[in-house]
Amino acid sequence: MAVLEKIQDFHGKSYDWKPDIEINALFSATEKRGYLLRTRIRAAVEILDQLYQYGKAGNITINELGQADYSENLTSLESIID
Repeated sequence: MAVLEKIQDFHGKSYDWKPDIEINALFSATEKRGYLLRTRIRAAVEILDQLYQYGKAGNITINELGQADYSENLTSLESIID
């Protein structure tokens, strides 16, 4: 949550405004966007951008980027040699 507080602070300083969102609300909004910190940071910035530009945050599509893929793309030894 400390990372999100810094992002909110930096965003406010960058655009000279005070984001009108509680840090817990920002955390909750980014929590369901993925498990990667990078993805949650992108979601937080998108939410803050929308709040700054439009006064409210709508749907964001960041969550597709943070989906885990644990499958392996195995190549057979024969296809490498040929």
